Amino acid sequence: MKLRQLAVFLGGYLVTVLVLARLYHSFSGTPSVDIIATCTAIALLIGFGAGTSETAARHATSFALASFCGALTILLSFCMGKAGLAVLALPYVFHWTTATCIGLQAARLCRTALNVPAAQ
Repeated sequence: MKLRQLAVFLGGYLVTVLVLARLYHSFSGTPSVDIIATCTAIALLIGFGAGTSETAARHATSFALASFCGALTILLSFCMGKAGLAVLALPYVFHWTTATCIGLQAARLCRTALNVPAAQ
């Protein structure tokens, strides 16, 4: 793993953990449509923001893995006492990861369509 890949992974992991920890701080165990919509919107924004960076855009796999690991970390930390809840909430980890990847790809498409160089 190169240094830039490591930086993308650590940055994506930390952002995911911090954002989800903040969102799920008052998580009651029953996700509502509002929580899912908010998480999806934030994941799309994080992915889009990462896609505007040339380094993150080049290492999209590292970013996707970091997003998945960060979401899994938050899921496991909040569901340690409730084994059934962890299994039921696992699809939300994949939903989060998919939304960040879609945001990343959307930023790439916008950059390509506008022929704008990425921010360093």
